[in-house]
Amino acid sequence: MVEFLVEQGADVDVCDNEGWTPLHATASCAFTEIARYLIKHGANVAAVNNDGDLPSDIAENDEMEKLLKDEMKKQGNLDIFK
Repeated sequence: MVEFLVEQGADVDVCDNEGWTPLHATASCAFTEIARYLIKHGANVAAVNNDGDLPSDIAENDEMEKLLKDEMKKQGNLDIFK
């Protein structure tokens, strides 16, 4: 479903009324492969929801947290680690 939506031009960073992006939802459910797909298609790993949480803050497991933090480092979002 995610692939279909992205292929049809869906915004990978669209937010719901609580500021959650698809990457926030994916991180909270530990869907690592979907997270990789979203990142590959430009998802903002440094997106902040209405509670001030990054996707990595709500990652359900260590693998997801590492994936997101590694991607933030690659993208130069190092200030979040201070």
